[in-house]
Formats: sequence, C-alpha cells, structure tokens
Amino acid sequence: MSIQPGEIFSAGIVFDVAPGWTIYGERAGKTGLPTTISWTVPKGFSAKAVRWPAAPTAGKPETVPEYSGRIVLLCDISAPVDAKVGESASIGASVAWLACANACVPGKAELSITLPISQGTPSPDPGEAALFSAARARLGGTSERSGGIGLLTAIVLAFAGGLLLNLMPCVLPVISLKVLSLRKRSAAEGKSTALHGAFFAAGVLASFWALAALLIVLRAGGLALGWGFQLQDPVFVALMACVFFLISLNLFGVFEVGASMTRLGSGASRAGGLGGSFLVGLVAVLVATPCAAPFMGPAVGYALVNPAASAFAVFSSLALGFAAPVFALSAVGNRLRRPAPRVPRSGRWNELLRAGLGFPMAASVAWLAYVLAELAGARAVVALMWSCVALGLGAWVLGAFGTPDRPPRSRIAAAAFAAILIAGGAAVAVLGSVPSRASARETAEAAPVPSANLEKASEWRPWSPEAEAELRRAGVPVLVDFTARWCLTCEANEAFALGDARVRERLELLGVATLRADWTARDDRIAAELASFGRAGVPLYVLYGPGAPPRVLPQILTPGIVLDALDEAVVGEGR
Repeated sequence: MSIQPGEIFSAGIVFDVAPGWTIYGERAGKTGLPTTISWTVPKGFSAKAVRWPAAPTAGKPETVPEYSGRIVLLCDISAPVDAKVGESASIGASVAWLACANACVPGKAELSITLPISQGTPSPDPGEAALFSAARARLGGTSERSGGIGLLTAIVLAFAGGLLLNLMPCVLPVISLKVLSLRKRSAAEGKSTALHGAFFAAGVLASFWALAALLIVLRAGGLALGWGFQLQDPVFVALMACVFFLISLNLFGVFEVGASMTRLGSGASRAGGLGGSFLVGLVAVLVATPCAAPFMGPAVGYALVNPAASAFAVFSSLALGFAAPVFALSAVGNRLRRPAPRVPRSGRWNELLRAGLGFPMAASVAWLAYVLAELAGARAVVALMWSCVALGLGAWVLGAFGTPDRPPRSRIAAAAFAAILIAGGAAVAVLGSVPSRASARETAEAAPVPSANLEKASEWRPWSPEAEAELRRAGVPVLVDFTARWCLTCEANEAFALGDARVRERLELLGVATLRADWTARDDRIAAELASFGRAGVPLYVLYGPGAPPRVLPQILTPGIVLDALDEAVVGEGR
C-alpha cells in the first residue's frame, strides 16, 4: 500500500461490535452520543467527511440509526500534488463512541498508520481490498450527512439559482446597464435586439463553461476549490478591483468605449455591437462570482462531486437561468422603443440612471479593497490605491483626447498613453499583492488551533474540526458559520441576521457555541467540510443540537429564521 501525489485514497475505521451491542452514527437522539472521528493528516493533505454505511433504520426520520457487527467507516483523503516521493505520511484518527446494550459504555481510541509516498499504481493487500470493496457496497451511493440530490433536481435548482443571481447587488448594475443599452439601440435603430440577447447569453454560457472546466481540472489535481475560489487569490482580487474601477469611471462618463461600454475594436463595431453583447455576458459572470443566490449551493455542490458531463449540465442550466431575463427582454424587439404608459421615454434620465449605476460599482471597489486587506495586508491595499490613480489618469486622457471629434493623431496618442497608464496601474496592483500572499499564508499556518473552552457562548470563535468535535462530545449545541469576506451574501447575513440583538441574546440564553469558518483564503479543511454537506461554496450555516443530526439553514437568513431554528434544534431537544 502507498500514497500517490495528487491522488485521492480511502482510509477506513473498522468497528467489531460485540453481539447484542450497538453504536450510534452521526446522530444519537436525546439520550445517546454520536460516534465522532477527528482526522490528523500531514500539511497539504485534506480529509473529507466520513461516509456511513446504510443502517437498518436509516432513511426513517423518526428513528436513530444504530450499527452492530462489523462496520467499516470510510473517509477519502486527498494527497497534495507536491507530496515528495520516497517520504512517508502519517494518518491519525481520534475516535470516540458510545456502545449500548442493557447499559451504555463510552469508548475512545487513538489510531494511526504510516504509508509511503510513491509513483505508479499501488498494490493493495487482497484482504484489505476485499474489506474496502464490501464497505463501499454498503454505502448505497449516499452518506447520512450529505441525504443527496439527483441530476434533474440539480439542473432545476441551478436554473432557479441563476435567475435569482440577477438580483444580487454585485450583478444588478451590469444587468441594468445592458437592459438600458438594448432599449437605446432599439429606439435608435427601430429593429429587434434579440440577436444581442442571444450573444449576451452565449457570453454567459461560455464564461460558466470555462469556470466549470477550470474547477473540474483543478479539483482533479487535488485542490479543494468551490464557487468563488478565484476570490481567494489576492492577485485576482486586485485585478478585479481595477476592472470595477474602470467600469465605474465609464458609467460616470469619464471615457467611452462604445454604447454598451464593452464594444472593443472595429470588428465589434462593424458587427453592430454583437461582440460587445458577448463581452457583457462574460463580465456579468465575473461580477456574479462573489454572490451566491438561493438554490445555488446544492446545485453547484452536486456538480463538483459528480462526473464532468453532469457538472457541465448543471453549470449550463445555471448559465441559462442567469441569461434568461436579459434574453427575454431582448426578444421583445422593437417593442422596447414603445414604452408603456407612464414610463418615461429615453432621454436625460437614461444618462442620470447610468451615472447612478456607477456608484454601486465604485462601492464594489471599496469592498474588494477590504477583501484584499484580509488576504494580503495593508501594503497590497496601498498599491491598489496608487494603481487606481494611474487608471483614473489613463481613463481621463482617453476621454479628453481620444474622442471621435479629435484628429486621428490625437486619438492614437491618447489611446497609447492611456494604455500605458492602465497597464502600469494594473501591474502596480499585481506586484503589490504577490509578495504579501506568502506572508499572509505563513501567518495563517502559524495560527494556533482554537480550543473549545468557552468564556461566553455567543462569542464567535474560529472554527476547526477539533473544536467542533470537542464541543459536540461535551453535549454543547453548536452553530457554525461558513463564510468569506468576499461573499456579499455572507456579509449581509452576518450584519442583519446573525448580528441581530435578539439572535445574540437567544444564543447566549441557550448556551450555543458559535464557530466561524472563514474561507476568505483557501483552506482545505473548510472545503472538505463544505463538501460533506454537498456544497461547493459559502455561505453555509449548520446548527448542531445536542445529540441531533446537523440542521442546515437557508442561504439567505433573517432573524426569524435563525430564532426558529434555535428553538426547534435546541429548545426542542429538551434544553
């Protein structure tokens, strides 16, 4: 037996439960204790969730699964691609259980195994291969924790999530601008804009396909990534802030690059701006990645743990749902130029609305600077500010001296000078982020593992598998907030729901321990925990009542939703 770099292998915990005795699974009702396993793996390795075999009582909500005889609990562990061949890796597991017959006896064990790291195909022991094969046969294709969705359900959820993604604050300005440009074009040319809507949809589809392909390839290489993963890279965040800043300047009228704000080159102009519509679709997906709409979590989670064909089907449905509103409006054609009664015609108000949409984009720059500070420190933010100065100067030069009424020589000079300034500004942002990335990672790795000792129950503390397991073993109810600074949905939920005074008071009253799993920077442990719930991104809110199965809360929270969940999961369990 051996471990191969970049590959996923299975580890197993074998229980031989004596006749007449049983142990519990992940949930144990009001009187038992769940069986818990805390894995210890080398740096760079990632342990996924334990997969429980089907129990005689599994699938019946009113009963608690119990296990007897020989039980093998499987866990997939991914090895990093840079694991050094010739060395060895030690895998450890801290196991705790409660065995019951006429009486109940708690037990615990510390287990470990050391395996060599080698290239090539491993040669498993025949006896152990048969044991693992029999264990997989009992899984039934699902786990107790992740209770799974089918492809058709995932496709429907993805389409609904794509529709709702249009309403997210990071997306609405770009979508609104596209709708305004379609209205203006229809009024000016008196013809259908359906073709523009189709090119917009094609841009959205191409962007989602590229994102799906990249995620599949990177995850196959052993990286634990999910929705919004690119925002965990400070260089990408800095470049995205530069793009948003230029878009806001364009909306404010500092410079123009075409009626749709994204028409690039004479070829796109000769095509009637169809290339611009395609590019707007690409940009819309780019700005959508910080947001997670309802229904998206289970759909994207399903896509990333199933074969590539299923993943592309789900991402295609997500893209079609996202593009549907703009395409539907464009298909109305020249009716757009005949406004309904009481709707003002195109004019000055269009320009004012366009300028107004620049402020949400400018606010996005400030928010991205906040994310960049979390990822790479203050130095990277200072570099971003200087880059914005260069970008602003370049945009002003282009707008002042590169307009069509200027002589050709002036336009060429202005475009060249603006390109130098904009490229230089982007380079400053990138260079300011790269050196800080390593130091930020070192700081995160040096941070101590948080203890489960509580001073005040409702204070948010960093999440770790060890802290969560210790609290649950002690019978303490736990609320885990899987979040990221770049997730706007997460930030809104934390401010208006989890930060509500009534919620904080109820958490304190019920003695609920609150743990925050911050996924702003890449963390394979958090990615593995998300995957165990069938999710590939944040937000995710999980509430553990004493001796009860985990309860997953909705992606969009209100104080009422949280309070009701606390009453059902904690008070309802006899607290």
